[in-house]
Amino acid sequence: MKKLLLLTGLLAVLIAGCVSGPPPRDAEYWRNFVNDSPPSSDEDIEFFPQGEVDRDVELGEASDFHFKFIETMNAAPIWVMEVREDRSGYFIFNEGWIDGAIPRSRNRKVEFKLSADEYGKVRSAIINSGFLSVRNDFSGSGTTDWNIGVAAGGGTKAVKLEGAQPNEAREIVYGVYEIVVKPRYAAMVDAPVFEPEDWQHAPEYQPLR
Repeated sequence: MKKLLLLTGLLAVLIAGCVSGPPPRDAEYWRNFVNDSPPSSDEDIEFFPQGEVDRDVELGEASDFHFKFIETMNAAPIWVMEVREDRSGYFIFNEGWIDGAIPRSRNRKVEFKLSADEYGKVRSAIINSGFLSVRNDFSGSGTTDWNIGVAAGGGTKAVKLEGAQPNEAREIVYGVYEIVVKPRYAAMVDAPVFEPEDWQHAPEYQPLR
């Protein structure tokens, strides 16, 4: 319900911009936010795996990799996380507020550089999730869609999850979220607004291919 409220006006805001901004929010607010508003997944939804298992990506304990996650609702982005081979990356989050009686929202972007230790932990989270052995398409009745991609060794595994998130997808997403997003809540205080003019085709909102 909270996320639905925050996203009610997202498409209009992306196109027209904000009429008034949100109230000031300190680091403690964002610490609570990352704990209370992670990517959404309903474990009770029945889903249907489709397609074949793409086994082109093998990730070893020392492999370089590229990871990307996108969550959308009604095609509008809510969460984005990307970690590149050089350990650079960013996450994009949706901030909502009430302007009088009108729900409004905007996306903001935090850029980062992972430490070697953090990069290794993300790699382990990917390997341990089992994601690299799931089929390439899932459909269900949930309200949010996920796109998850992992590239390594010249291959890319990209999975569409339309309203359905199996355990392996939850494990990889929440594992990376714990390492990448949660420790950086303080950076969300001053994160710049991310409003690309052609938001539907912005590179940040495109799945890894």
